[in-house]
Parts: sequence; structure tokens; C-alpha cells
Amino acid sequence: QALPSVDRVASLTDLVPVNQDLKLEKVRAVVRQMDGLKVTDTVSSQIDVARVRRQVRDLLARAREAEKEATRNRAAASLVGKGRMVEQAIATFQRMIPALERADRALGNMTQQQLVERLTRYEREVFGSMQRSLAFLREHGTDRGVELEDLPPEILARFRAPSGRILIEVYPKENIWERDANVRFVRDLRSIDPKATGTPVQNLEYIEVLRSSYVEAAWWAFGAILLFVIIHFRHPGWVLLAILPLGVAILWTLGLMGWLGIHFNPANIITLPLVIGIGVAYGVYTVDRYREEGGMKIFDSSTGKAIILSALTTMIGFGSLMVSSYRGLFSLGLLMFLGVLVCLVSSLLVLPQILVLWDRSRQIRTPKSP
Repeated sequence: QALPSVDRVASLTDLVPVNQDLKLEKVRAVVRQMDGLKVTDTVSSQIDVARVRRQVRDLLARAREAEKEATRNRAAASLVGKGRMVEQAIATFQRMIPALERADRALGNMTQQQLVERLTRYEREVFGSMQRSLAFLREHGTDRGVELEDLPPEILARFRAPSGRILIEVYPKENIWERDANVRFVRDLRSIDPKATGTPVQNLEYIEVLRSSYVEAAWWAFGAILLFVIIHFRHPGWVLLAILPLGVAILWTLGLMGWLGIHFNPANIITLPLVIGIGVAYGVYTVDRYREEGGMKIFDSSTGKAIILSALTTMIGFGSLMVSSYRGLFSLGLLMFLGVLVCLVSSLLVLPQILVLWDRSRQIRTPKSP
């Protein structure tokens, strides 16, 4: 209960009264006072309507007079240190008088039969309930206090296991569906019991397992892709050039995420292996065309157009998820859109410039034949 992230704690201790010995003595004293008292659960329907009207008008007149008297003595009461009591009395009468005036008007506008029916019903609701409560109290046993077995079986089954272990429910102050709040709450719980469980703990562990699994999948995907790129080019320089756009795109994507305030979550973390698999292809196509043409002529052939068309169709497909009202799908579509976009830009703008510079430097180093 004292933990900063905990709002309240619920368990069987909330259902079993504390200090029962002291309370039982008070209950026994009340029961002894009721010995011989006649208590019934019925209410008389004989109501003197004329008397009720007189009493309401008399109470209204007394309240008005008391309010005036208290107002006149307000200054004198302040001098003797009772100004606060007088102010409270004035406020009470000012609330009472309008209610009594409404009651007086209502009594004057009703017939005798209507008044009898309403007053009888009110008397039964108020005093009938009171009499039933008194009858229950007089018949209540005072030989022992409340024990666990006195609780409903459904409550016992919820809070007590067959082994005798007691469930303690801990409620958080913050919204545990937010990552930071969930981490703080589970951390505080585990400072008391490292084996604590429940929805917050399960969510935290599930998200952590999901995150680590997709990160591991991204590394495996990158390793497998790198292996096939090495087999394809069989030269360290070409391999580095082919995967360079992917590395640049990953850095740009992470930077855009920080700038736009986008965070990884269980829905969008799947973009890690997807972007790697999709984005690396653009660099491979660009380097392949450069090697085939012997120069940077990617836009002179269909390769550049094919890369752009492929990227646009992928961006539109994943970008359509951004129309979803579910934040997870929206963030998944947004990240995939940004990831493929920066892969396209780095493959068709950054990598070609590097290849052009490399081509120029190679021409400078290679002397022209006479």
C-alpha cells in the first residue's frame, strides 16, 4: 500500500472486520438495550394529514424566525468566538427554508387521498426499513465474530486457494497500458514479491518477449540476407555498397521516429525484419545494374523505374493501414511507409552518388591509353 505506484490493495482482510472483540462488546451492549423492546416490521397506515400540514407550516415559521435571529446576532457572536457556529446555522436555515416552502405548497395542492397514499408510502420506506434493521440486530448472534467461513463461497473461492494461500489484489495508480507506467508498477511489485503475477506482469513479460523475439528475428534476417548478398557478389566492396542503403535507411528511420515521437510497440516492432527484407533488395538491384552497364545508368534503363514502382506499391499497401483507428495498426503502417520510403531514397539518391564518385576516382587512377 505504501508503494508510490500502488493505489489500493484488496484481500480477505478487507472483508473480515478488525478489532472484533471490541466491536462485539458494543454490539452486545446494544442487544441488551433492546431486550423487551417491541419491534415489528409493519407500519401503521393511519396518518393525520391535517397534523402533518400544521407541523410543516410550524417548522417553516420557526426556521424563518431562527434564520432572522441568527442574522441579527451574527456580529455579537463573532465577538465571543462563536461566529463560525452562527454562520453554519444561517447556511443550514437558508437551505432548509426553500425546501419547507416547496413542501408546504405541495401539501396544499394535493387532495386528502393523495396525501395519505404518499405519506404512507414514505413512512413505510423509511420507518419500515428501520424497524426491520432493528429486528435483525436484536436477533443477531453475538457469541462469536465474523470468520472466513461466514463469507460467501464465491468470495472465498476468489481470494483463497485450496492450499490455503491468500490472494492479494494490488491496483495501480497509473494506466498500466502505458509502457512506462507498467514498468514502474511491476518493478515496485517485484520489490515486495519477485513472483508476483497478474495482467500487468504478463503484459510486461509478453511485450519484452515479443520485442526480444523480433529483434532476434531482425538479426537472423540480416545475417541470412548478408550471406546471400556475399554469395551473389563475392566481393567485399560490392557487398558493402549493396547493403549501404539499408544501413542509411535504418539510421534515418530511427531519427524520424525520435523526431515524430513514434515508439516501438507490440504491433509495429514487426517492421524490423520486414524493412530489412524489403529495403536490401533496392541496393542489390542498383549495384547489379551498375556492374552490368559499367557505369551509373540506372535511370537509362527500366531498373530505376522498377525500383520506384515496387517501392510505391509497397508504401501504398502498408500506408493503407494508417486509416485504422487502432493505434497499433496505424503505427505499423506509418513505420513501414517511412522505412520503405527512406530505403528508396537511399538506394536511388545516396548510393548512385557514391557509385558516381567511385567511378570518377577509378577513372582518375586509371591512365588513359596513348
